[in-house]
Amino acid sequence: FFLKDTHKKNLSKLQETFEENLDTLRTKYDDSLQALRMDLELRRKVEIHEIEERKNMHINDLMKNHEKAFSQIKTYYIDITHDNLKLIKSLKDEVTEMKKKATANQKLMYEIAQENKRLSEPLAKAVKEVEELKHQLKDFEKDKTSLKYAIS
Repeated sequence: FFLKDTHKKNLSKLQETFEENLDTLRTKYDDSLQALRMDLELRRKVEIHEIEERKNMHINDLMKNHEKAFSQIKTYYIDITHDNLKLIKSLKDEVTEMKKKATANQKLMYEIAQENKRLSEPLAKAVKEVEELKHQLKDFEKDKTSLKYAIS
């Protein structure tokens, strides 16, 4: 009986020790698990933050590149528009100059036509007179030759 009782007490004490050890281990591992969870949560938050930072930097780079490309395209089309406007002005000036020249040429042609009219009658008279003089010269040469043969 005494042995049983001692055995029971030892068993009870042993069970109590194991339960205390179990509680201690549980507490220790719960604390360790909690610390590990907190550490993993912190790492996750840091990684998320780093990913967001990289994403934001990438977005900013894209925006800068797009702004630069847009600015270059804008400058390109402004230059083209400016060049086209200069060309249009130049062509308008050229057309105006050509119209002035055409008007001046028409005026000159009219004046030349008037001068031709004015000079055509005296020219016709002069041509007729030249023909008459040539005819007279021919007659004169014949008369001279006839006279020369007649004298000799």
